[in-house]
Amino acid sequence: MVDNSSGISSDGALVGGAIVATIPAAPRPRVGAILLFGNPIRAIGRSVTGVCAGRTAGYCVHGDPVCGAGLDVPAHLSHGNKASEAAVFAASRF
Repeated sequence: MVDNSSGISSDGALVGGAIVATIPAAPRPRVGAILLFGNPIRAIGRSVTGVCAGRTAGYCVHGDPVCGAGLDVPAHLSHGNKASEAAVFAASRF
């Protein structure tokens, strides 16, 4: 999971777990952007922090039960609708 790779535990989320591996320090500066879609840590009030926070953008569709407090399961499958917005963020990081 991307959260774990960036050093954030997703323990307690609908899906997720403890940190098992992180991005090694050497390549970390070369990571331009991290895009998170339907990220389960949002549902438990967490977000990416630390060295990756400014390079990270998260997207949750209204009604998504995984990243929000919704009950609309198909919403979790519609994050492709956020692709343009995510691409603009990623491009702005370079």
